[in-house]
Amino acid sequence: MNQSIELLRDVVRTARDGDEGIRLMMEKTKDTAFREALFDGQAQYQAIERDAGRRLVGMGSQAEPESLMARAGMWMGMRMKTFTDTSTAHLANLLIQGNTMGITELTRSRNEHGEADAESAALCDRLIKAQQDAIERAKGFLA
Repeated sequence: MNQSIELLRDVVRTARDGDEGIRLMMEKTKDTAFREALFDGQAQYQAIERDAGRRLVGMGSQAEPESLMARAGMWMGMRMKTFTDTSTAHLANLLIQGNTMGITELTRSRNEHGEADAESAALCDRLIKAQQDAIERAKGFLA
């Protein structure tokens, strides 16, 4: 399959995961500064997902549908990890871990799809940068 399409599908999936993870975190926090940081990150993920999705359609393809099992797994994981601790510092740590995993997965995909076109690679790089920025913002909330 086309390497650009495969890379873009990974970008969409990772952006969706980030968006969903942030949505679940917002349910757990009352810290307004942290919520504001989450909103900023969520807006970036949504914009990148939208742009990558449009690019896929322009290439005659589409993103894979969201897996209900993956969403359920993320929901359950968040419930378990925040059962006893919903402090801002703990949530920030979870956010850092999630973004680190996303960066790792996207970097792997970027390397595997080295023949992807420049625009698709730029969208991947944009999401990696957004995740790196989210990590830096989250560090300010660690206790």
